[in-house]
Amino acid sequence: MRAFTLIEVLVTIGILVVLGAIALPVSHYFEEDVALNNASQQITETLRFAQNKTLASEGSGSYGVFFDTNTSAYTFFKGANFSQRDTAVDELHILGKSIEFSSVTFPAGEVVFAKVTGFPSSEGSIGLKVKLRPQKTQSVFLGSSGEINASVSSVPSDLARVKDSRHLHIAYAGRAIATGTETLKITFPNSGNPVVQNVPLAWEGSVDVGGQAQKLKIHTHFLNDPVNSTLFSMHRDKRFNTKGFYLELSGDSSGNLITYDDQGQTTKGTSIYASLPELQ
Repeated sequence: MRAFTLIEVLVTIGILVVLGAIALPVSHYFEEDVALNNASQQITETLRFAQNKTLASEGSGSYGVFFDTNTSAYTFFKGANFSQRDTAVDELHILGKSIEFSSVTFPAGEVVFAKVTGFPSSEGSIGLKVKLRPQKTQSVFLGSSGEINASVSSVPSDLARVKDSRHLHIAYAGRAIATGTETLKITFPNSGNPVVQNVPLAWEGSVDVGGQAQKLKIHTHFLNDPVNSTLFSMHRDKRFNTKGFYLELSGDSSGNLITYDDQGQTTKGTSIYASLPELQ
């Protein structure tokens, strides 16, 4: 068996060193990107948590989030504002060591959600960036009606785009659903010749409306959950559905959960317990 020469060994070691030098920055960038994505997701979840807790009126109080750009941390709190909060409820979140805030546009760095509607005290955004790569950013946007969206700097914002609402979520909070007796009611106006279909809280199927099959899927991700309340998931593909409808919950006398027009565009339901539809 031929032995390796010293030159061959040195060349092999040199190649390994070069490959390692190339791989280390790539691996580091990947870790930073993951940390940035995680920070954006956690902020989004914290905002939704505060909104849902307020809508559920847990402890008869409002909940909010305070963002401290000096410490790269944010706090979930209970109270009308951060300075008058119940400190026993505080939940402190610290950004990863490679991530920091690039901007926070909420007045005084805080936002509080209103009871019944779940609307924020102010619309605004939270900007995040990688410390050593400031061009790598993400933002979380909170709209005046409580909608929450996240975007990445490398992808153009599509907030103004007319979206195809094939899959959306509707948060339902502040009222427990009687799962043993309540049903969903789907009403297709059908140009003055309404078609009504009563279905269970989780249902997938089609309804004949004017000779055209309208395919829908409705289910819940949460149902009377003590923390997340109820979250309805709606699937309606406008490539195959041509008839608008509105959806009601039999035990909710305050209004419907959502309205679709014939083109598939949605309108927030009139129910005081239903949130603005959130596209997925």
